[in-house]
Amino acid sequence: AGNLKFHILRPEDPEGEAARFFAAFGVDEGSTVWVAGSTHPGEEEVVLAVYRELLNRWPSLFLIVAPRHPARAEEVAAMARGMGFSPVLRSRSLDTAGGPAPRVGILDTMGELASLYSLADFALIGGSLARIGGHNPLEPAIREVPVAFGPHMFNFTDEAQALVRGGGGIEVSGRDELLAALSSWLEDADSRHKMGTAARSTVEAHRGALARCLDAIGSFLPVP
Repeated sequence: AGNLKFHILRPEDPEGEAARFFAAFGVDEGSTVWVAGSTHPGEEEVVLAVYRELLNRWPSLFLIVAPRHPARAEEVAAMARGMGFSPVLRSRSLDTAGGPAPRVGILDTMGELASLYSLADFALIGGSLARIGGHNPLEPAIREVPVAFGPHMFNFTDEAQALVRGGGGIEVSGRDELLAALSSWLEDADSRHKMGTAARSTVEAHRGALARCLDAIGSFLPVP
Protein backbone atom coordinates (compact mmCIF):
# COMPACT_ATOMS: atom_id res chain seq x y z
CA ALA A 1 0.00 0.00 0.00
CA GLY A 2 2.95 2.35 0.53
CA ASN A 3 4.13 4.35 3.52
CA LEU A 4 1.48 6.10 5.62
CA LYS A 5 4.03 8.48 7.13
CA PHE A 6 4.13 10.42 3.85
CA HIS A 7 0.55 11.52 4.47
CA ILE A 8 1.87 14.15 6.89
CA LEU A 9 0.18 17.47 6.14
CA ARG A 10 1.79 20.88 5.79
CA PRO A 11 0.65 23.28 8.53
CA GLU A 12 -1.91 25.88 7.49
CA ASP A 13 0.05 28.70 9.12
CA PRO A 14 3.80 27.92 9.17
CA GLU A 15 4.62 31.60 9.62
CA GLY A 16 2.46 31.67 12.74
CA GLU A 17 4.18 28.55 14.03
CA ALA A 18 7.56 30.17 13.55
CA ALA A 19 6.59 33.52 15.07
CA ARG A 20 5.99 32.21 18.55
CA PHE A 21 9.40 30.54 18.63
CA PHE A 22 11.16 33.66 17.37
CA ALA A 23 9.76 35.42 20.43
CA ALA A 24 10.36 32.57 22.88
CA PHE A 25 14.03 32.17 22.03
CA GLY A 26 14.73 35.82 21.24
CA VAL A 27 15.92 35.05 17.73
CA ASP A 28 16.97 38.24 15.96
CA GLU A 29 15.26 39.13 12.70
CA GLY A 30 17.50 38.13 9.83
CA SER A 31 19.08 35.23 11.70
CA THR A 32 19.61 31.90 10.00
CA VAL A 33 18.23 29.12 12.19
CA TRP A 34 19.52 25.58 12.50
CA VAL A 35 17.30 23.11 14.36
CA ALA A 36 18.86 19.88 15.62
CA GLY A 37 15.82 17.78 16.41
CA SER A 38 15.43 14.72 18.66
CA THR A 39 19.10 14.54 19.62
CA HIS A 40 20.60 11.83 21.81
CA PRO A 41 23.68 11.61 24.07
CA GLY A 42 26.85 11.93 22.04
CA GLU A 43 25.16 14.01 19.34
CA GLU A 44 24.84 17.33 21.17
CA GLU A 45 28.62 17.54 21.57
CA VAL A 46 29.02 17.20 17.80
CA VAL A 47 26.26 19.72 17.09
CA LEU A 48 27.67 22.33 19.48
CA ALA A 49 31.22 21.88 18.16
CA VAL A 50 30.05 22.34 14.56
CA TYR A 51 27.98 25.36 15.58
CA ARG A 52 31.00 26.98 17.20
CA GLU A 53 32.99 26.60 13.99
CA LEU A 54 30.16 27.89 11.81
CA LEU A 55 29.77 31.00 13.97
CA ASN A 56 33.27 32.10 12.98
CA ARG A 57 32.00 32.71 9.44
CA TRP A 58 28.27 33.19 10.00
CA PRO A 59 27.75 35.05 13.29
CA SER A 60 24.02 35.46 12.61
CA LEU A 61 23.47 31.70 12.81
CA PHE A 62 21.21 30.61 15.70
CA LEU A 63 21.11 26.99 16.90
CA ILE A 64 18.15 25.34 18.61
CA VAL A 65 18.68 21.87 20.06
CA ALA A 66 15.68 19.66 20.86
CA PRO A 67 16.79 16.68 22.96
CA ARG A 68 14.69 13.61 22.27
CA HIS A 69 14.06 13.39 26.01
CA PRO A 70 13.26 16.84 27.49
CA ALA A 71 14.49 15.68 30.90
CA ARG A 72 18.00 16.01 29.46
CA ALA A 73 17.55 19.73 28.81
CA GLU A 74 19.60 20.82 31.82
CA GLU A 75 22.36 18.42 30.82
CA VAL A 76 22.46 19.92 27.34
CA ALA A 77 22.33 23.44 28.79
CA ALA A 78 25.33 22.69 31.00
CA MET A 79 27.16 21.32 27.98
CA ALA A 80 26.41 24.51 26.05
CA ARG A 81 27.65 26.70 28.90
CA GLY A 82 30.83 24.66 29.07
CA MET A 83 31.47 25.47 25.41
CA GLY A 84 30.95 29.20 25.94
CA PHE A 85 27.30 29.58 24.95
CA SER A 86 24.36 31.08 26.83
CA PRO A 87 21.48 28.59 26.62
CA VAL A 88 17.86 29.75 26.40
CA LEU A 89 15.28 27.20 27.55
CA ARG A 90 11.86 27.19 25.89
CA SER A 91 10.01 26.59 29.16
CA ARG A 92 11.52 29.63 30.85
CA SER A 93 11.92 33.30 30.08
CA LEU A 94 14.78 34.86 28.15
CA ASP A 95 16.25 35.72 31.56
CA THR A 96 17.78 32.23 31.51
CA ALA A 97 20.38 33.57 29.06
CA GLY A 98 23.17 35.59 30.58
CA GLY A 99 25.93 37.69 29.08
CA PRO A 100 26.86 38.51 25.52
CA ALA A 101 27.91 34.98 24.51
CA PRO A 102 26.22 33.47 21.44
CA ARG A 103 22.98 31.86 22.44
CA VAL A 104 21.71 28.34 21.96
CA GLY A 105 18.00 27.60 22.19
CA ILE A 106 16.96 24.39 23.92
CA LEU A 107 13.49 22.96 23.39
CA ASP A 108 12.57 21.36 26.71
CA THR A 109 8.82 21.00 26.15
CA MET A 110 6.72 18.18 24.70
CA GLY A 111 4.76 18.27 21.46
CA GLU A 112 6.36 21.36 19.88
CA LEU A 113 9.20 20.00 17.74
CA ALA A 114 7.15 19.61 14.55
CA SER A 115 6.02 23.24 14.81
CA LEU A 116 9.55 24.38 15.66
CA TYR A 117 10.75 23.18 12.27
CA SER A 118 8.78 26.04 10.69
CA LEU A 119 11.41 28.34 12.20
CA ALA A 120 14.32 26.41 10.68
CA ASP A 121 16.33 27.25 7.61
CA PHE A 122 17.78 23.73 7.78
CA ALA A 123 17.60 20.79 10.16
CA LEU A 124 19.58 17.88 11.49
CA ILE A 125 17.65 14.74 12.40
CA GLY A 126 18.87 13.32 15.68
CA GLY A 127 19.29 9.66 16.54
CA SER A 128 21.15 9.23 13.28
CA LEU A 129 24.71 10.19 14.21
CA ALA A 130 24.34 7.93 17.25
CA ARG A 131 23.27 4.37 16.48
CA ILE A 132 19.61 4.94 17.43
CA GLY A 133 17.85 4.57 14.10
CA GLY A 134 16.91 8.18 13.47
CA HIS A 135 13.64 10.05 13.81
CA ASN A 136 11.03 11.33 11.39
CA PRO A 137 12.64 13.53 8.70
CA LEU A 138 9.29 14.30 7.09
CA GLU A 139 8.27 16.80 9.78
CA PRO A 140 10.85 19.38 8.61
CA ALA A 141 10.61 18.27 4.97
CA ILE A 142 6.89 19.08 4.65
CA ARG A 143 7.74 22.57 5.94
CA GLU A 144 10.22 23.05 3.06
CA VAL A 145 13.24 22.60 5.32
CA PRO A 146 16.26 20.75 3.87
CA VAL A 147 17.38 17.95 6.16
CA ALA A 148 20.68 16.35 7.07
CA PHE A 149 20.97 13.07 8.91
CA GLY A 150 23.67 10.64 9.90
CA PRO A 151 24.22 7.09 8.63
CA HIS A 152 21.94 5.42 11.19
CA MET A 153 18.44 6.04 9.84
CA PHE A 154 17.36 2.38 9.88
CA ASN A 155 14.01 3.21 11.55
CA PHE A 156 13.19 5.61 8.69
CA THR A 157 15.01 4.02 5.76
CA ASP A 158 12.31 4.66 3.14
CA GLU A 159 11.84 8.28 4.16
CA ALA A 160 15.56 9.06 4.27
CA GLN A 161 16.29 7.40 0.94
CA ALA A 162 13.35 9.17 -0.72
CA LEU A 163 14.59 12.57 0.48
CA VAL A 164 18.12 11.91 -0.75
CA ARG A 165 16.86 10.72 -4.15
CA GLY A 166 14.49 13.68 -4.38
CA GLY A 167 17.19 16.23 -3.58
CA GLY A 168 15.69 17.38 -0.27
CA GLY A 169 18.02 15.60 2.12
CA ILE A 170 21.63 14.66 2.59
CA GLU A 171 23.36 11.91 4.55
CA VAL A 172 26.53 12.78 6.46
CA SER A 173 28.92 10.32 8.04
CA GLY A 174 29.87 12.45 11.02
CA ARG A 175 31.19 15.79 12.24
CA ASP A 176 33.33 16.76 9.26
CA GLU A 177 30.69 16.00 6.64
CA LEU A 178 28.03 17.74 8.73
CA LEU A 179 30.22 20.84 8.92
CA ALA A 180 30.78 20.75 5.15
CA ALA A 181 27.07 20.26 4.37
CA LEU A 182 25.89 23.09 6.60
CA SER A 183 28.65 25.38 5.33
CA SER A 184 27.46 24.81 1.77
CA TRP A 185 23.86 25.64 2.77
CA LEU A 186 24.99 28.81 4.51
CA GLU A 187 27.11 29.86 1.53
CA ASP A 188 24.34 29.32 -1.02
CA ALA A 189 20.88 30.30 0.21
CA ASP A 190 19.33 29.72 -3.23
CA SER A 191 20.52 26.13 -3.28
CA ARG A 192 19.26 25.66 0.26
CA HIS A 193 15.83 26.98 -0.66
CA LYS A 194 15.69 24.67 -3.71
CA MET A 195 16.47 21.72 -1.46
CA GLY A 196 13.69 22.78 0.88
CA THR A 197 11.24 22.88 -2.03
CA ALA A 198 12.48 19.47 -3.17
CA ALA A 199 11.98 18.11 0.36
CA ARG A 200 8.34 19.13 0.39
CA SER A 201 7.78 17.87 -3.16
CA THR A 202 9.26 14.50 -2.21
CA VAL A 203 6.80 14.10 0.64
CA GLU A 204 3.85 15.00 -1.56
CA ALA A 205 5.00 12.72 -4.39
CA HIS A 206 5.01 9.67 -2.11
CA ARG A 207 1.46 10.06 -0.85
CA GLY A 208 -1.34 7.65 -1.70
CA ALA A 209 -0.96 4.97 0.95
CA LEU A 210 -3.86 6.34 3.01
CA ALA A 211 -6.34 6.06 0.15
CA ARG A 212 -5.12 2.56 -0.72
CA CYS A 213 -5.45 1.43 2.91
CA LEU A 214 -8.95 2.87 3.18
CA ASP A 215 -9.97 1.14 -0.06
CA ALA A 216 -8.62 -2.17 1.24
CA ILE A 217 -10.42 -1.81 4.57
CA GLY A 218 -13.60 -0.77 2.78
CA SER A 219 -13.60 -3.97 0.76
CA PHE A 220 -14.19 -5.93 3.98
CA LEU A 221 -16.99 -3.72 5.31
CA PRO A 222 -20.64 -4.42 4.50
CA VAL A 223 -22.28 -1.93 2.16
CA PRO A 224 -25.26 -0.29 3.93
